[in-house]
Amino acid sequence: MDFNINVQINFLEWIKRGGLNIKQITVEDIPRIIELSRKYSDIPMDFTDAS
Repeated sequence: MDFNINVQINFLEWIKRGGLNIKQITVEDIPRIIELSRKYSDIPMDFTDAS
């Protein structure tokens, strides 16, 4: 995969315009993340996906 700074900047601009709402993960979220990680351990999923 090629690195493309323009794609990254476009993505950040989209977030800035309200395309994505970024939430902070708290300690209270961790049990659900663990639960989802265990439930779907047979398919590719990382911390970001579970979050």
